Amino acid sequence: MSKQQTSPCPELKTNSTLPFGGQVEPQEDSAAPAPLRRTLALTGLALVASTVLTGSIGSSHHERFPSHLSADRQVILAPKSGSIESLAVKPGQIVVPGNVLFRIVNRSAEGKRGDLEQAVLRLEQELSSAQARAEVETSSSIDNLEAQVFAAENQLAEHLASKYLESVRAKAWGDFGSLFDSLASSKSDRLDIRPLTRDLQDPSHQIEAILKEAEAENKAEALQTRIELSENRLKALRQRAKDLPRQHAVAAKVPQIEKRLADARQRLADYQDPVAEDITTPVFGMAGNINRNIQDEVKAGELLVEIFDRDHEFLTATLPAKYAANLKPGSIVKIHFSEGVREGSIEAVPPQAKTNSKGEAEVDVRILPTGKVWPFMPIGSTVEISLN
Repeated sequence: MSKQQTSPCPELKTNSTLPFGGQVEPQEDSAAPAPLRRTLALTGLALVASTVLTGSIGSSHHERFPSHLSADRQVILAPKSGSIESLAVKPGQIVVPGNVLFRIVNRSAEGKRGDLEQAVLRLEQELSSAQARAEVETSSSIDNLEAQVFAAENQLAEHLASKYLESVRAKAWGDFGSLFDSLASSKSDRLDIRPLTRDLQDPSHQIEAILKEAEAENKAEALQTRIELSENRLKALRQRAKDLPRQHAVAAKVPQIEKRLADARQRLADYQDPVAEDITTPVFGMAGNINRNIQDEVKAGELLVEIFDRDHEFLTATLPAKYAANLKPGSIVKIHFSEGVREGSIEAVPPQAKTNSKGEAEVDVRILPTGKVWPFMPIGSTVEISLN
């Protein structure tokens, strides 16, 4: 009985095509059976697919996006109108608080101050002239008043002297009239003097004495009235002499000029607009573009320069909208600086996406520093970020 020979597997004559474009080369002398070869091929395909899929997923989680460094801006405005006399800063220059950026000269302020000073000077001269006129008038009037006062004082002295004499005369005639009564009652044992005074005992002499006494008293009273009138006139003359300087000052308009001068001096004192003023930076940062030159005219409130505040830096990035759902304020992102990886936190996520020129939805986010200090880079530099 003849033995039946078992022939080996037929040779693989054609190439087998694998998924993803791979091929299994024909092997003529393979010792492995066909099912085993298929199993090995499928296992290899699975490993390749797994590797590709894992790389795809990993790349989606570690995809990097460009961002741009920026900072809060401190706007420097012209505090007043004027011309730029000096410019001490250049675009991109680092400045610290107190650094002088510009010097502005206010030519109009210089002219206004000069006008105020001239007004004060003119009023001072006008006041001096008016005071001089008033003093001349006062001096002339005082001389005339002094003459009147002197005459009044002399007249008063004469009245006082006359009154004194009339008072003495009245007293003498009174005493003389009393003498008649004394003689009539006078009687002496040793000597009788009545014969010697017989003529005085005439009643007509007694009447004359009474009349003379009354006349003297009347004159004294009249002189007292004149004395009082003279004293009042003298008092009025002295008061007039005292009031003359003020009266002549008013006539020369001295008080009005003094008031105008005081107002002009106050306006000059209140005018605090300096002719030249230095403009300084209040923050540490970097100067932005400067579109001003020396001798340029600027108006109050016009922009001089923007200072990027380096103490308040941030990144701006545009991300595909599909990542917005996984982001929220405070989410941490990695920032890939050339000096190493740093971290930042999302400040806010806009509620609505925008569409770019390709029709793709995007969101703009702002990233603030957190953790380790960011390396120093120029404003506007590009740095990549990746989402955790």
